[in-house]
Amino acid sequence: MITNYDPNKVITKSVIQGELIENGFTVRQAKESVEFLFDTIREHILEGYTICFTNLGKIKHTFKEGGRPVRNPKSNEGMAMDDTIALRFYQNGRGNSKNHVNKFDKKLNTSDLIDLVDTSIAIKNESVNGKTVVGTFISLMLEMKKHEGSRCEIRGLGSFTTRKRHSRIGRNPKTGESVSVDDKYEIYYKAGKFKEVVIETLLKHYL
Repeated sequence: MITNYDPNKVITKSVIQGELIENGFTVRQAKESVEFLFDTIREHILEGYTICFTNLGKIKHTFKEGGRPVRNPKSNEGMAMDDTIALRFYQNGRGNSKNHVNKFDKKLNTSDLIDLVDTSIAIKNESVNGKTVVGTFISLMLEMKKHEGSRCEIRGLGSFTTRKRHSRIGRNPKTGESVSVDDKYEIYYKAGKFKEVVIETLLKHYL
């Protein structure tokens, strides 16, 4: 599906639109579909949903209770951390422990996202549809995950970066036994200014 991926080029809405045009979308269809995709993701995050991407991972918010002592980065004075909301990208199989508090328990799966995007496309065919839009984004992210330092920047949602997680001794969550975990690449997410909107919208539900 992906024709022009370059690990040294930042994935943006324009890059995704270009891939869609290669798949038969008109310029207008590509632009409107990509905008609808990320508007939908934003709206559902602000409604408390966890956004799940097949074979990739999920964007999930969690409540972080305050009180833990921290340092003010400007004055270096000791202070207590306030209650807050964290918004992170979790790799497949992670972000499910009891420490990851999320009272909403709502998920937007890939199939749900495809159906929503599909409704926004007036004239569809075998290649011009919601599945192609969502699939193109996921495919680009999976390609990005193979290359350390590669980035995806979506205005209004945040940025994603591939980093190498070095080998370590981990723990089998079922047996509790120590296991050796090999080097692997993982996606890290920074919500930027969008995080402030998420905190303002969702924190009140936990207080």
